Amino acid sequence: MDVTPVSSRTAPETLLRSPHWAALVHDLRNATPYIRWTTALPWPLQLAKQIADYML
Repeated sequence: MDVTPVSSRTAPETLLRSPHWAALVHDLRNATPYIRWTTALPWPLQLAKQIADYML
């Protein structure tokens, strides 16, 4: 899964921060403390998905 930052605003400061957001999402995919491999979703979303699966 590739992360591509998309913004509806074209302000220069927004465009400069886009790579930082993409890097943060990528780092959060590796931040899961109980899984050794990279998850498809960032850790907070992976955790929310697992909670939803558990609740069903």
